Amino acid sequence: MSLSYSKKESFKIALKGGFIKEFGYNTFENITTIGRGGYGIVYRADSTTLGKHVALKKLHENGELFYENFVRE
Repeated sequence: MSLSYSKKESFKIALKGGFIKEFGYNTFENITTIGRGGYGIVYRADSTTLGKHVALKKLHENGELFYENFVRE
């Protein structure tokens, strides 16, 4: 099993279970950085789809365990 396959499968399971949501980049406005941490960078944005403020997390690229732990979080 390749690393990219494993990452994709972890995210597919999380999406299917409703643990994380997928949106297109063009559905966010007024994006600002609010923090940085071990998993990545967190942004505050206005969602045009949801009509409210949201937090977006851009992940650092790390190994397979990183993605499994992120999905578990």
